[in-house]
Amino acid sequence: MCEQLSFLVPHGGTSVLAPHDTLSKAALFALLTGKLAPTAGHCLINNHEAHDLPLTVRRQIGVLENIERTYEVMTIGQTAIFFSGCFPEWQGDRYYSMMDNLGFPKRMKICNLATHQRALVALAVLLAKDPDLLIMDDWVAGFAPEAREIVYSAIHRYRAASAKTTILVGHHVGLTPHLIDHLILVGHSTSLTLPAADLFDQQTA
Repeated sequence: MCEQLSFLVPHGGTSVLAPHDTLSKAALFALLTGKLAPTAGHCLINNHEAHDLPLTVRRQIGVLENIERTYEVMTIGQTAIFFSGCFPEWQGDRYYSMMDNLGFPKRMKICNLATHQRALVALAVLLAKDPDLLIMDDWVAGFAPEAREIVYSAIHRYRAASAKTTILVGHHVGLTPHLIDHLILVGHSTSLTLPAADLFDQQTA
């Protein structure tokens, strides 16, 4: 599918990894998240093979894809209490800030939310875990513009909080220049990394 492909995701900031087709997108996401191993070469995260990461490194990575699920029997508040006991770096303020922006009260049951709303709760949980690396599938493409803005604003705040790295795999409709640091275009055997600010400045010049 992809041969002699080489690219580097810069540390820190938000990078959009944009493959040339849907099949390549699925394969690249599977490689980054360790579900597939390359038939040749390496896919490295922190100098470790992505499909064979040490537990200490895996704990620092957050992955969100379009099949993400939350515990539907819980309320918004119960979800926070449950996960706060699982993760020592849990950021409760970050979780509740996003819930407040979405208008989800603590007593609301997740089973009463729409599918895309449950995905937003899953994102809030993931960000509150405070991972050093966040890998996201292009699962927000079908969201309404208002919901996409909430997602991207949350990612922007997560990035600004510290030197975190976010990889968005897909084309991510609706992203604005101030939310992207790097755009990585991936072909069958080539890649091109562009500083997003320079790219958009040229388009508006």
